[in-house]
Amino acid sequence: MAKIWYDGDIKKIDHGDWEEWFFPNGMRHTEGNIPEDEQMEFYGRYNPRASRLRHRGSPEALIALKEKLEAKEDK
Repeated sequence: MAKIWYDGDIKKIDHGDWEEWFFPNGMRHTEGNIPEDEQMEFYGRYNPRASRLRHRGSPEALIALKEKLEAKEDK
């Protein structure tokens, strides 16, 4: 049976090989030897292409791209 205790506002559940931490803001942290079904539940919803933020490169690369596009417009 899982052991449940509180560290301040953080609820900690010890499952033996792994632990779950529940924070007051709703965040859930797991560490240890997490069971495969728990991992599949998390990674099954993982979609790296769903990110709205994209890395656009360094400022130098952006300036070079802008100059390249302006040169095409001038032709």
